[in-house]
Amino acid sequence: MPTDAPGPLSPAAAYREHAPPAALRDALVCLWSHASAPDGAERAQPVLPDGCVDVLWVSDAEPVVAGPATRSIVARVAPGTTIVGARFRPGWCAGVLGVDASELRDLHLPLRDVAPALARRLSTSVADREARMERVAVAGALLARHLACVPPDGVVRGAVQWLARHPQGRMDGLSRALHVSPRQLQRRLLAASGYTPRTLRRILRFQRLLALADAAGPGARLSSLALRAGYADQAHMTRDVRDLAGTTPAALLPGAGSALRMANLFDS
Repeated sequence: MPTDAPGPLSPAAAYREHAPPAALRDALVCLWSHASAPDGAERAQPVLPDGCVDVLWVSDAEPVVAGPATRSIVARVAPGTTIVGARFRPGWCAGVLGVDASELRDLHLPLRDVAPALARRLSTSVADREARMERVAVAGALLARHLACVPPDGVVRGAVQWLARHPQGRMDGLSRALHVSPRQLQRRLLAASGYTPRTLRRILRFQRLLALADAAGPGARLSSLALRAGYADQAHMTRDVRDLAGTTPAALLPGAGSALRMANLFDS
C-alpha cells in the first residue's frame, strides 16, 4: 500500500464497529465494517498502529491478514468497496493464527499464506452476502465456529494490560510485576504480539491519546492531553505522533478515534 501523507478520513458513517460474538469477546476487540459509496471518488484512508492484528474481507476478495503495525499507512479505498474486519486484541495473534507474530509485522498477507486451513473455511461465505451487516454477522459466526482461540499465556496477557494502564511505566517495573526476566518477557511478548515491550507501550500510549482526545472533543489543550495520556510533555507527544502517524497532533487528533475503544484496555 502507498505510504504517502495521510489524506482526509472517510466519513464516520462509512466506518462502524460491532460487538463481537460472546464466544470471541476475550479474543476480539470488535468486528468492524467500512463501506464507500459506489458513485464516489477513491478515498485515502489512514490506518494507524494499534497493537492489533486484523483479518479482513475486502469486497469479494479472499481474506487478508493485516499484521501488527509500527507505522501508519494510507489505504486507497476504491468506490463501492465493502470491508469487513475482525480486530484481535494485542497478544492473541500467535494462538489464533499459529504463527510468530513478529513474522507478520508491518505486512498484509493473504490468510491462505498464514493459516491455510482457516482460510479455506473463511474464504467464500462472507463475500456471498450483499448487505454489509449480513457480511459482519457471517464473519462473526464463521470465526466463532472455526477459530481455535488459544489464549496468550499469563505473562503476555499481564504485560499487555500493564503496559496499557501504565503509559509511563518502566520496563524493569513490568518484569518485577510479572516475576519474569526482561529477556524472557521480551521474547514471549514479541512472539505473541509482534512487539517488544517498549514498542507496545508506545503504541498503546498513542491509542490512549486518541481515546482521550476523542472524549475531550474540540478545543482540548494539547499540553493537557499529553500529560493525561502519559507523555513526559507536549514535545514528547508530538515526536511520537509524528513517528507513528506521520503528522502533527493538531492535524490528527480532531478526526481520529482510538481503535481500542471497545477493548477496555485503558480501564484502571
